[in-house]
Amino acid sequence: MEKLWDYGEASIAQVHQALRPERPLALSTVATVLQRMHKKQWLRRRSRGRQYVFRPNITFDEVRNREVEDLARRMFGSRVQSLAEHLVVSGKLSVEEVEQLCKQLRRVSDSTRTVS
Repeated sequence: MEKLWDYGEASIAQVHQALRPERPLALSTVATVLQRMHKKQWLRRRSRGRQYVFRPNITFDEVRNREVEDLARRMFGSRVQSLAEHLVVSGKLSVEEVEQLCKQLRRVSDSTRTVS
């Protein structure tokens, strides 16, 4: 997806070529992943000659939100709080990061009170 967000649109071969330095995948693997993302409606595609050209149909924020929700559902019974607790207990979040999150939560809470 990152390559398609960068390029706007690209063929399977173009995505394969762009990924090659970072991840030497087979062309068929790239094609399969792009087809699956198209099936999930994350990508749009159009024909260009004898090949498909893909472009994003979803933003990075939308993908991130869906993936976090899916992770919370699969691993934590849809309880995002349990996911956050896991990140804290496992040491994935530092004390500073937790304090920053608390500040953000207070700001969000304060702003929703003033709107109401």
